[in-house]
Amino acid sequence: MNSENRKHIESDDFRTLIASSVDGVTLVDAVSGYILDVNDSYCRMLGYTRDELLNMHMSDVDVFDSAEAVIKRSEEIILRRSLRFETKQ
Repeated sequence: MNSENRKHIESDDFRTLIASSVDGVTLVDAVSGYILDVNDSYCRMLGYTRDELLNMHMSDVDVFDSAEAVIKRSEEIILRRSLRFETKQ
C-alpha cells in the first residue's frame, strides 16, 4: 500500500465512517489478499474477533465462492477501487 493510500485509510474521518457503518467493511491488501482491517459489523457477520480476522487471508473467510470467482471479484475491486457485493456468509 502506498503512503498516500495509507494516509487516507488512517484518517480520523475514514476510521469513523468505517466504524459506524452497519454494513460489514473489510480492507484487503490487493497484492497479498490478507485482511488489513475490518469493522465491528463484519466481525459480527462472520463470528470472528477483529484480531482473528486480521490474521486471515480473504480465502479463509470467502469459502462459498470458487477460487475463480474470488479472483474475478478481486480484480474488479482493483479496477473500480471499490465494490459492493453480498456473500453467502
